[in-house]
Amino acid sequence: MRIIKQFRCIGAVIVCCAFLVSCGTADIRSTVEQLTNARVAVEAAEKTEAKTYAPGELRHAQDALAIAKDAYANEAFERSFDFAKKATIYALVAKARTEQKQAEQKLADLKGQLKKVKAQTKSYMQSTPVNAPAEPTMGSTPEDSPHPTAIPTTPEVTQP
Repeated sequence: MRIIKQFRCIGAVIVCCAFLVSCGTADIRSTVEQLTNARVAVEAAEKTEAKTYAPGELRHAQDALAIAKDAYANEAFERSFDFAKKATIYALVAKARTEQKQAEQKLADLKGQLKKVKAQTKSYMQSTPVNAPAEPTMGSTPEDSPHPTAIPTTPEVTQP
């Protein structure tokens, strides 16, 4: 009987250990996933020229990713997960700010081009006289005028 109780206790300990190991594995798995997401986000921000347009956010993302990698190497998985998440957020902000500033710059360039085209058009219109269509004169026929104004008449039909 005593042996059976010992087996039950050992069984309970094994089940608890297996549960704890599976929880620890889930933490490692989610940390690795978050680290991967952070690395991809930082690389994407770097590709959008965030160094030029959002250097502060990019630097925060790179620093947070470095801390997350270091924490992971030291098996501080919760700290690694938290810093990987911060790195991802900073990288996304850096990328968004970069894209916004690039779009603003492109808009300013397009406005400048539009302004030039308007100036060229105005200059062209002032230097080239525009001939207005001639008004029809009295006695002219609609066929003579480029813009017929008279309505052609049809002979009236009379009854016999």
